[in-house]
Amino acid sequence: GVSGLHCLLPGRRLAGATALALWSLLVLGATMEGPTRPLRVAAVVPGGAPGVRGGLDVARELAALTRRAALDGALLVVWPEGSVRVVAAPEDAAFASLRRDAPSREPVRAGSSSAVWEVMRGAARDARVPLVAGVFVVELDQNLAVLIDGDGSIRGAYAKNHLIPGMERYTPGRAPPERWSAAALS
Repeated sequence: GVSGLHCLLPGRRLAGATALALWSLLVLGATMEGPTRPLRVAAVVPGGAPGVRGGLDVARELAALTRRAALDGALLVVWPEGSVRVVAAPEDAAFASLRRDAPSREPVRAGSSSAVWEVMRGAARDARVPLVAGVFVVELDQNLAVLIDGDGSIRGAYAKNHLIPGMERYTPGRAPPERWSAAALS
């Protein structure tokens, strides 16, 4: 079962982080079989103006909060929806179907995106806990939830497919969320 939601929030932006945390638990929980151990989840949110997506600086701030949450006993850390903005997704199998479904565009140069992805992977690896990171990827024009295992490997990516009409104007995902393996939590 779930023992609680632990939040590290320098402000009042709990809604997005909590929603992504609860969604993560539902997707991960649906794949768990047999006896389970209590799962302590930390939702971490960067400081700064609400709704401002960031790159490397925000990723570094969230990485530090991720390490702190793990030291406080979190077994899963969740970053808010769209908290990090990158130009391109890494060449990783988890993004292959998303690239196939993305609208046709000119190829995008990754630029500093690789540094942001390394900070995200490093946060999970350093903390030794799985991380669900909310990432907006310009190349795909999609708002993603990315599962990064405690060893820093990307286990899956889900593109938000139910957009808020009139507010969210990016490309929706075309497939229902895949079930992420609970093995990421072992």
